[in-house]
Amino acid sequence: MNLADILHGKAPDVGMESGDILFVPSSASKKTLLRMGDVAAIAAGAAVYRIP
Repeated sequence: MNLADILHGKAPDVGMESGDILFVPSSASKKTLLRMGDVAAIAAGAAVYRIP
C-alpha cells in the first residue's frame, strides 16, 4: 500500500478492518501557525504590561 498515492487521491482508499490501526500524520505547517499564534498572544500580553 502506497500511503502517498492514497493521500494524493491517486490510489483508492483501503477499507478498515477490526484490529487495524489508523495513523493520522501531523501537519508541520499547522503546528507552525499554531505556535506563531501563541507567540503573538504572548507578545501582545507583554506589550500591555510594557505600556506605562
